[in-house]
Amino acid sequence: MAKATGKLFLIDHDGTLCQTNPFAFESIKYAALDAVNKLGHENKITTNDWDDIFSETSGTTEKNLARFICNMIGVPLEEFEKYFYSSRANWFLQMKKSQEFIFDTYYPDAEFLINKVDASSDYHLMMVTGNPENVMDVRLSTHLRKHFCNDGDRILGGFGNECFSRQDLIKNAIEDAIKLFPDFVPSKNNFGFYDNVYYIGDGYKDFKAGIYAKVKTIWIPSRSLPMVKEKSSDEQIKLLMDVLGSNAIITNNLESKPVLDFIGLS
Repeated sequence: MAKATGKLFLIDHDGTLCQTNPFAFESIKYAALDAVNKLGHENKITTNDWDDIFSETSGTTEKNLARFICNMIGVPLEEFEKYFYSSRANWFLQMKKSQEFIFDTYYPDAEFLINKVDASSDYHLMMVTGNPENVMDVRLSTHLRKHFCNDGDRILGGFGNECFSRQDLIKNAIEDAIKLFPDFVPSKNNFGFYDNVYYIGDGYKDFKAGIYAKVKTIWIPSRSLPMVKEKSSDEQIKLLMDVLGSNAIITNNLESKPVLDFIGLS
């Protein structure tokens, strides 16, 4: 259905829309080892390497993770990617077939906000995630999938197989939205931020990606109010938020009035 006015709403998956599924890390390990083995480089990734891999690439994209692994073991990225993303998706498919799949647990406040945004004629919904597109195609719950598809079955958004940084994923999503939605015309305010593009993320790197991409950013570092208050009281964060003004907000609850006011849906 055509939207009346063009606003773009982008949301991260893991940690924002749903609790980060620990099995996602297992699928990454499986897919990486499978890709390395298929390329004839068995045993080049050890158990001790994973802490470094995840700590260095946390909050980025899986293309960046793949590049880090390839640089570490001396494998060409293009060859590694041929197998890595498909193995990731196949892991989840096999888990579903064997009835061992642990489904993602979605946050009620995120579901509330998605439903409210999608019910508005003003907004277009897209996903921005470090996960590859084919993995999200398997993982995303059916009851939420409908919100992110536009007259088709393909999930719309920016995915972790496309870019090395989340900032670029956001930019890609904006460019795709311009092509997909005739009524969406990006506009900027006096601070140089898009005043009709909103992005929600949970990690500090997500927050920075939104700021660097110059979109109005909602940072939800925790669902715990005391933890968010502690984070908000950090002197560097307070200074940053003062500078950003009305272009960013920190919250623990996506159903709250400040969030709805921020995106114009109160």
